[in-house]
Amino acid sequence: MSASGGDGKPAQTGLVDMGDIGFYKHGQPLEFNISDLANYAGSFSEIVLNVTWAQLQSVQDGPIDTSVIDSAIHQAEAAHVGIKLRVWGGFTAPDWAKNIDGPPIFIPASGSDLAQTIGRFWTADYIDAWNNLQKQLADRYDDNPVIRGISNTSGASNTDEPFVPLVNAGELEVQAGYTDAAQQLTLRAAIADYAQWSSTPLDYTMNLFHLYDSGRTSPDENFTLAVLQQARNSTRLVQAGNHALNQPLPGADAFLYPQMQADAALDPTTAGGSLQTASPAGLIGGLLPPPGNAYPDFTGPYVGWPYAVANGVAANGRRLEGALVRTKRYASTRYS
Repeated sequence: MSASGGDGKPAQTGLVDMGDIGFYKHGQPLEFNISDLANYAGSFSEIVLNVTWAQLQSVQDGPIDTSVIDSAIHQAEAAHVGIKLRVWGGFTAPDWAKNIDGPPIFIPASGSDLAQTIGRFWTADYIDAWNNLQKQLADRYDDNPVIRGISNTSGASNTDEPFVPLVNAGELEVQAGYTDAAQQLTLRAAIADYAQWSSTPLDYTMNLFHLYDSGRTSPDENFTLAVLQQARNSTRLVQAGNHALNQPLPGADAFLYPQMQADAALDPTTAGGSLQTASPAGLIGGLLPPPGNAYPDFTGPYVGWPYAVANGVAANGRRLEGALVRTKRYASTRYS
């Protein structure tokens, strides 16, 4: 799809504050802090509004509570920035959704990740309920100019990235009928799940797909590339991307970047990609500039940061998202 968006909103561009997503796995409060941008007036085009399905819809097929979105829109208007809406399902789906087609599936704690429950996100009944939510949201916000993009989270379980699987996908298969084919169908149909958002660009994050039916993990680049082509050929505006932009490029997902670059070279009207940087911990260390291309005014542990940005630009990345680091060690550093 071309970057123009037809008669709808234009493709998202610029620097974007992704906010703090520790709420999803680590139990931190869910926050929307427009004040994060106070010291960066004019630098950011958007801020991500992270909301959960449970916040929005307490009853199956019932009306949605839009108070948190409406409040964020008022704040963004005052700050002269747009919003990219990211609705999280997965662990943060309402209890009624987790019980669709069977009881919730227990996901044990791992490292700093809390124990959680999840629903059968690949089933037709679950997806129908998700589509009901999206229709109500689109009816209210598709024409709102402050909402400049919507994240695709259909099929997402482990994070907001639909291609990133739960580590125990094999166990899911045994317990609840998860199969490679079911998840592949979910990811292929994801663009259609947002059909009601006809004017708003869809941000579709892609990663290496993993096959589990054989009882062992097997990577499948070709499936990911097929969905990337589907996004490029869509009649609605889809901005494909990745959430691990770094220098060097992320090992498992590195194949995506030259393909995105090639797509743009083949068709210069291809919509710019929507990229997110790797985590701050991932950006630190080992990011040395190539010989003969030093940035004399950029020093410290993030000396490779300009090259991560350059990698994104080379891959037709036009929207770059990152987070304000909230830990004591990195509190003064900004990523965008």
